[in-house]
Amino acid sequence: MSFRVDPAASDYRWTEFRDVEAWAEGASDAIVAALAHAVQERGGARLLLSGGGTPAPVYRALPDAVLDWSKVRVGLVDERASDAAEASNALLVRETLLRDGARAAVLEPLHPVPGDPPPQPGADLVAEADARHRAADAPPLVAVFGMGDDGHTASLFPHGPDLADALDAEAHFVRTDASAIAGARGWPRRITLTPAGWRHAAARILLLRGDGKRRLFGRALESGDVAELPVRALFAGDTPLHVYWCP
Repeated sequence: MSFRVDPAASDYRWTEFRDVEAWAEGASDAIVAALAHAVQERGGARLLLSGGGTPAPVYRALPDAVLDWSKVRVGLVDERASDAAEASNALLVRETLLRDGARAAVLEPLHPVPGDPPPQPGADLVAEADARHRAADAPPLVAVFGMGDDGHTASLFPHGPDLADALDAEAHFVRTDASAIAGARGWPRRITLTPAGWRHAAARILLLRGDGKRRLFGRALESGDVAELPVRALFAGDTPLHVYWCP
């Protein structure tokens, strides 16, 4: 693995809140501010979101914002390649974010949302996602990450069989195999954003809840192997990593 990052020398910003309600409001305000700046400066923005139970309150707060959502493309940091509704991060985003004013945003899933038409035969979903992300006219990126109890972020799992390839990839999206990894929760086939894909993001935000995640993030701040705690890879970027935490 040639990918290297020194968390101790990295720039990050920590903001904590007293409870989930204040956290959701503060984090959603930060996301909207980054999107609004991109829309004003470049005429549009891309918002990539993570799945899981942690971020849902933040996503539910976003549609209340005054923002021209028609100028925002909403995609995913990662996705489980499964037709099961409970596996779909895109379905989570559709149900929590794409309502009221935010319904005008364009959803760009990495895998078909359950109930939607299947992809065309022979379609390469990863190549399509990579092309969208790399397009010369792609608007500024705002990426929102989470962290698992094992220190994974996106679909980059500790000591995963293809973790090194994903970390070193020039591609912005790749397929990963999470077979035999407990944190994958039985959905081994994944599509994930890579460090190459988030390195030049206009804003990178990490959402954390609970004392356990705070302690784990503290461990990630210590210099160590990215393969042990892949969340360390988030310290690789052109802009500071903004971390929002609540108990």
